[in-house]
Amino acid sequence: MYDQLTAEHVKLLGQREKEKIAMHKEKINLEKESRDRQLNEERRKKRNEEKQNHKAEVDLVERLQNEMEAERNLQQQKRD
Repeated sequence: MYDQLTAEHVKLLGQREKEKIAMHKEKINLEKESRDRQLNEERRKKRNEEKQNHKAEVDLVERLQNEMEAERNLQQQKRD
């Protein structure tokens, strides 16, 4: 009877250890997935920010070119 209880106890300890290992692995996987999602979100935000900055620069250049063209036209009209 003692041997049977000891065997059962050892079996239960083994199951608990397996459960702890499985829970630890699950925790690691969840942390990894969370970190991956966060990195992807940061990359997406950075790409969007770069696109917005590029568009702002293009808009600025176009505006300056238009202003220069208007100034040239004004100068040309004054000469004529």
